[in-house]
Amino acid sequence: MQRARLPLSIRAIHPDAVYQGKVFTQLVEVSVQSNIFLILDAQLLISDGHRGRELELELMTFSVDPNIKQATAERGMEVSQGLEAVRFFGEVVEVDEKTQNFLLDVGPGTIRCGGADRVEEGDTHVKAGDFVIHDALRVDLRGVHA
Repeated sequence: MQRARLPLSIRAIHPDAVYQGKVFTQLVEVSVQSNIFLILDAQLLISDGHRGRELELELMTFSVDPNIKQATAERGMEVSQGLEAVRFFGEVVEVDEKTQNFLLDVGPGTIRCGGADRVEEGDTHVKAGDFVIHDALRVDLRGVHA
């Protein structure tokens, strides 16, 4: 399966889970086009040296809601509820038959989507070529490609 790659600018790093002064997870504020949102960096892959740089990041999203099949072939993203809720929309490029996670082309790059593997109409799984809307409850950083 192809790797997800989305070019994002690193804006800020915010400690998330901290115990006795040690940071265990962090939230990274990123931007692409006119969208600014937060991603969870549980592996501490982003450092202060990345701030202000554009990097290709491998993201994995999670959702509990079914994906919504689009009537049009649009790609992109919208951010709501502060910087945390992100709606991604685009074309399903590839589906992992074992996990039903899928690679979604959102225009400037791709993301890996997990959690909800079905579309709104019935309980059919997404398939390559579908255009869907994916409401991410959480966006995790899985890799950095400079």
